[in-house]
Amino acid sequence: MIRIYDTYDQGDASLLSSILNAEGIAHILQTGQDKGHFEPPSIWVLRTSDLQRAEEIVAEYRRVKHSSPQRSDGWKCRKCGEDHHGTFSTCWNCGSERR
Repeated sequence: MIRIYDTYDQGDASLLSSILNAEGIAHILQTGQDKGHFEPPSIWVLRTSDLQRAEEIVAEYRRVKHSSPQRSDGWKCRKCGEDHHGTFSTCWNCGSERR
């Protein structure tokens, strides 16, 4: 096994894991829960024959992730009052756009 990605964001690791699955890359997503204490999530490639393609996918994922504008400020929907993370521009509860 070869570690190719570490993050403190479980959602981030899960998303990249889904992308690798769709590309047919055999891998393991390890989380701190697996070991009984907190460790940052990490992704490990199982086959060395998949390593180059997996590294290309991770590089593209990082490039897109860091080039996308992200809002870190939270907001409350004016229509239904639902709280949201800043990265969302539409209310997941009622569909209203952020203003």
